Amino acid sequence: MKIAIYFEQYSWGGTDTHLLNLLREWSAGQDELFLFSNAENEGFFRIKKDLEKFHNLSLVTFPSRAVTPLLLKQNSKFIYFLLRVYNYFFLPVILWRMKNQAMQLLKKYGPFDALISDNGGYPAAWGCLAVIHAAWKLGIQHRILLVHHAAQPVSKIRSIFERAYDDLTLKRSSRIVAVSEATKQSLYDIRGIDRQCHIDVIYNGIDLAPLGATLQQENSLRKRFSSATKKLIGVVGVIESYKGHDDLIEALNQMGPEYLNRISVLFIGKGKAEEINRLKSLMKNEHVKDAVNFTGYIEGNSREIISMLDLLCVLTKDFEGFGLTLAEAMSVGVPVMATRVGAIPEFIEDGVHGRIISACSPREVKLAIEHFIDHHEAWENRLDKAKERIKEFSAEKMAREFGRLLEREV
Repeated sequence: MKIAIYFEQYSWGGTDTHLLNLLREWSAGQDELFLFSNAENEGFFRIKKDLEKFHNLSLVTFPSRAVTPLLLKQNSKFIYFLLRVYNYFFLPVILWRMKNQAMQLLKKYGPFDALISDNGGYPAAWGCLAVIHAAWKLGIQHRILLVHHAAQPVSKIRSIFERAYDDLTLKRSSRIVAVSEATKQSLYDIRGIDRQCHIDVIYNGIDLAPLGATLQQENSLRKRFSSATKKLIGVVGVIESYKGHDDLIEALNQMGPEYLNRISVLFIGKGKAEEINRLKSLMKNEHVKDAVNFTGYIEGNSREIISMLDLLCVLTKDFEGFGLTLAEAMSVGVPVMATRVGAIPEFIEDGVHGRIISACSPREVKLAIEHFIDHHEAWENRLDKAKERIKEFSAEKMAREFGRLLEREV
């Protein structure tokens, strides 16, 4: 089978890891795979070296036809305003250009038996919707739209057009797939998609291969940012306002030095300078400043990096489509603390597999960290159950489920 995967994004994150895990399992088969990615996709280039190892995968990049790349660049406020206006009111024109580009790409490298359009949220990257229409027009049999994050409400001004385009996209997709029940429900509840439209749920799958035996002995994070006596507490991912880094800092502000001197907090990931400066401005004393380290993006296998931590925190304020770093932490025996948002409660039970707290609650974060320090054994006692639980979310199982949608085994 010849399969096209369309991957249009404008940042990096868990979507990239999901794609890598899916392709790693798929690469063992006899299918011929083509990955199409826009040239502005940071996530694609983050995993490109790993993708190049797959013998049956061809990589194709193309320039985006969206206005989004221009919006992400530094422009004057007036130019930025004009671009936003164009992006908002001329969406039908932009979608027409995207569909034509997608048709050219699929014709050039095809014919294809199947297309997987790997989108972030919904509608998110509109090109991921446009390619469904291109595939339908070219007669590609399997047209799967994959949604990772929460859906966005329909625009009030162009609601008639968006609803009509939604209906047509869903009709022209042979399957709609969400990575969690929470993501699925957001399509119904937030986007207003007709509940008669069937949506499959295929949970994110992670690599469950054992890590190197000497990895923990070579804990580079502890050597760089901590000491043998301190607990390493990490937040892994892009530093953005909705990720809850500020709630962790506020929790630290409420702690005394007897706790702060026993931990080292790592914010692992890149972020815009203004957001990092905002977070630094929230630190109220030297003890907090000494405890927090901004490491930037760390290259390497994410599971290996997470395995070096003593506690992983995911403090998202509003929605998590799945929470891939949490699953990875559970797989390598690292205790987890997360907020009760999105899909997180679907695979973590509070007090059984980890600690679940309310979103936007620095006080609960503070109490949980203090309990982690004072009663570390209780947190470690959950690790065996967490490891067993996360075996249900293997990359192998995920690839098998996608194969089932294509009416064959992977």
